[in-house]
Amino acid sequence: MENKLYRSTHNRILGGVCAGIAEYFGLDPTLVRIVWIITIFAGGAGILAYIVAWILIPENPVDVIDGSDKGLFNTRAGAEVFGWILIAVGALLMFKFVVPWFFSRYFWPLLLIALGIGLILRYRGDK
Repeated sequence: MENKLYRSTHNRILGGVCAGIAEYFGLDPTLVRIVWIITIFAGGAGILAYIVAWILIPENPVDVIDGSDKGLFNTRAGAEVFGWILIAVGALLMFKFVVPWFFSRYFWPLLLIALGIGLILRYRGDK
């Protein structure tokens, strides 16, 4: 059976795009969502890409658990995660006014490099 790209209907927060991509590549959906959020903050291209993917990628017809669709948020946990994301985005926008250096052109790349180094060093001994 060949692996096809579908939007997830049971592990969605908005449209199921990130969960569908994660299922297709065998990744954790949270990781795909984090990468997608980073692309949104790195110029906003992630928003347009998500909308295009939502339109172009079909829903998985076999993935339906009970036949019900709860609309924008499929689960309470999904709604809570999206709520935290909204709070984080709002806080970042507030930081733009309170702490102007937070959005300097060097801050985010340096932060991502530091997080990458931290992850590598933390899990370097685990094999």
